[in-house]
Amino acid sequence: KLYLEDRVPVGALARVHVNYPDPWPKRRHRGRRFFTDETPAILQRCLADDGLALIATDNAAYAGQILLIMGSSPLFVRDREEE
Repeated sequence: KLYLEDRVPVGALARVHVNYPDPWPKRRHRGRRFFTDETPAILQRCLADDGLALIATDNAAYAGQILLIMGSSPLFVRDREEE
């Protein structure tokens, strides 16, 4: 996330692919997860106006957290057809 915050110019990306991020399943490690409450704003900042965030995970528990975080953000709209 720091790279996206510090190095990528505003609106520079057409797509961001987040493929199988480490779920950090241990409770004490969850702060290391890519998807936190700050993630939608970080992704939105570097995406172009019509940009896409494409996310894949094979961890059902983490998928639920990602859906909660991204789905509750007014910055993104879930495209069920694209899924």
